[in-house]
Amino acid sequence: MTLKVSQVLTRVRDMLDEATEARWTQVQLRNWMNDCLDDVSRRTLAIKDDVSFTTVSGTAEYTVSSSVLQIEACYFTDGSGNLVPLVPVQWENADQVWGQWQNQQSSRPSVYTVWGYAPNLKIRLYPVPTTASTVKLKVARIATHVDTTGAADASNVDFPEAWVDAITDYVEYRALRKDRDPRWQEVYSTYVEKRDSLADHDYLNTAREIVYDPAVAGGLPRWLVDPRA
Repeated sequence: MTLKVSQVLTRVRDMLDEATEARWTQVQLRNWMNDCLDDVSRRTLAIKDDVSFTTVSGTAEYTVSSSVLQIEACYFTDGSGNLVPLVPVQWENADQVWGQWQNQQSSRPSVYTVWGYAPNLKIRLYPVPTTASTVKLKVARIATHVDTTGAADASNVDFPEAWVDAITDYVEYRALRKDRDPRWQEVYSTYVEKRDSLADHDYLNTAREIVYDPAVAGGLPRWLVDPRA
């Protein structure tokens, strides 16, 4: 179960040995929580999501959701409802794909390229779609901010629960630094270690080497049937 904002605040105040507002206000703590969510989102790309948009006939370029940091996969829904994967192409290499026919149209695009950064990240499809269809994206996005007024303290924190202690470390570091307490450096180092651990050990999103063995379970990848693989 994901922790509530109020639970994270309680943990932070316990670490600061300040059960109620005094030196540090609740608003300050929530603002620092949001700074942490931004930092972790950008540096780890660990907040994953699905987003979609509808194409317009004759329109190649679209602005994706403002929270998207990186597009990791793109699928075009064809007339039969199949999700057709589009091939990613760096913008710098796109001219080698479309040449002088950048605006060539087709009922189904085959590649996509991106330009810019959130909140104005744009995606361009080629060939240009001629039908209204749904494009589905697998993305890394910015974590949703907590409400700094406290009105949504009962809401879940948009963050992997196994690493939520990184948030408490970050907020504690900011509080101590504001108070000119030299302990902030030690707490900051602890935060960075946890943040980088999330970036380096995101096991659910790490592809494992697939070794097919015809002698094992009819040729299934070994790691599916052998936990030692």
